[in-house]
Amino acid sequence: AASGKAGGFIAADGWGDGITDELHREGFALHEELASELGVRSYRKLPTKSVSQTGGKPGRNTQADSAGSQGPALLNAATTRASQMDDHTAQVTPQELCDRLVEAAKASGVEVRMEGAAGLTESGDGNYAVRLDSGETIAADRVVITTGPWAVAAEDWLG
Repeated sequence: AASGKAGGFIAADGWGDGITDELHREGFALHEELASELGVRSYRKLPTKSVSQTGGKPGRNTQADSAGSQGPALLNAATTRASQMDDHTAQVTPQELCDRLVEAAKASGVEVRMEGAAGLTESGDGNYAVRLDSGETIAADRVVITTGPWAVAAEDWLG
């Protein structure tokens, strides 16, 4: 999960459990495409490295630097191992990506409401009703749930 101030990490391969592998690849390609189309300046591809401590207790060992101050042993080249993990990763500033997506949606005529949702019901004809925290209900033929890892909050709405 990332706030608008965090660095959104995007991976194409090897970060799922098999079930999500295709989603990772498609999502990675879509982020790259959208970054180009929408002018997302913070998007950048970068390789991912794995850094691990080779000895001692993680987080407890310290290493004195030349000035005598203590620092984590993980930064000590003698006890740290780094290796290239993945060339198919990227990073984007989530706030910028969201801002560009909202701008593009509005430009194409979409009404964007940034309010808390309290519920979702589906009518028999394929349309939906979204209940907002304010109590207002909005009819919609399509609903996008963009809660990320908090999507479990919408689980009860979807049956």
